[in-house]
Amino acid sequence: AGLAQQAVVSTQSTGEEVKGFIGDGPYAAGAKLTYVDFMALEFLSHCAAFSPESFENTAAADYLDRIKSLPALKNFYESENCTHNSYTINAPFSQWPGWPNKQ
Repeated sequence: AGLAQQAVVSTQSTGEEVKGFIGDGPYAAGAKLTYVDFMALEFLSHCAAFSPESFENTAAADYLDRIKSLPALKNFYESENCTHNSYTINAPFSQWPGWPNKQ
């Protein structure tokens, strides 16, 4: 399998493992939002951009939606200043730059 296929397989298992990471609470540390949630948001957002189909109807998708729905983050993601709508995830010259809404 090529590198891209290996990444998709890895991304699929990541989406499934989130439920164990979150546990019973809505956030990584239970009921309290911590910096770990923001680190997870960044990582999982990258995984979801690489393989969106791997995140459909999963605990990872629910987690991302929950974090992105926090008022301050929701305002950012909906604003014209949201860099997630225009910047690549990786370097533009990389094999997979990760342009938003492009494959």
